[in-house]
Amino acid sequence: MLATPSVDPAIYVKDMVTGDVINVTASLGRMAPFQAPMMDLSADGSVLAFTWYTSDPSDPAVFNRALVYTVELRGIQPTAPTPVPGLSRVAVALLAAGVALGAWMGFRRDRRKRAQARMALA
Repeated sequence: MLATPSVDPAIYVKDMVTGDVINVTASLGRMAPFQAPMMDLSADGSVLAFTWYTSDPSDPAVFNRALVYTVELRGIQPTAPTPVPGLSRVAVALLAAGVALGAWMGFRRDRRKRAQARMALA
């Protein structure tokens, strides 16, 4: 894996036998600004896995989401992204309401126990 020799972020792999440098992210388009790919190499060195954030807002299913790709280090390009569903705003709101309700119930129970303890001491 090499540092990007161009202005746009990309992942390049250098063939140590032939010396060829291949941009394995060329077919993915530009990466979203202020994002950096995370990479991991398999134990035997034959597969590179990486995340990629697309900068094209025309496809909301994948825009600004971490898409995971794997590339066999034999010149095979990554496949097209597969959208992964995220949490909807309603699900996030329900989750937040559940957490708030749980915290409120815990506060009330604690308050009731303190009041009972004060009455027992009096």
